[in-house]
Amino acid sequence: MIRIPLFYGRQAGGERLIVDFSLKDAKGILGPVSAIVDTGCPFTMIFGTGLKRFRRMKIEETGTPEYMSLGATRFQKKQVSGVAFCFRDEDNNLHDCVHELLAGVHYEKGVLSREFFEMIVGLDFLKKHNAVLDLRDSEKPVLLLQVLA
Repeated sequence: MIRIPLFYGRQAGGERLIVDFSLKDAKGILGPVSAIVDTGCPFTMIFGTGLKRFRRMKIEETGTPEYMSLGATRFQKKQVSGVAFCFRDEDNNLHDCVHELLAGVHYEKGVLSREFFEMIVGLDFLKKHNAVLDLRDSEKPVLLLQVLA
């Protein structure tokens, strides 16, 4: 198990657990991202602000449009292909982690809206990688991961 440092941050209207990592594709690092670790969200998703920053990401339609709601906002789910997560552990080692990423696309009058957070690491990711949230030291929360390809 690798130990990924977490921190508490104010996002989406409250105090949340946040994990920092980078997204990468076949051409290299896309850039850093801060994601809410959300044990109540079924999917790992990137939203409008991240989609605008990482224009190189390939977003694909999933056939029949699928929608989901987070809070009071409704999103269309789309598939992001060819993206890996790159985590830095407590010892400063890098670990690549392949996982399905969805794009939560929310449009208001044809314009991509601004969300208050960039990305959510959801239950699908946490379950697949046998994640454990270690909150024993409230000053230094840690995400324990078993990195799977």
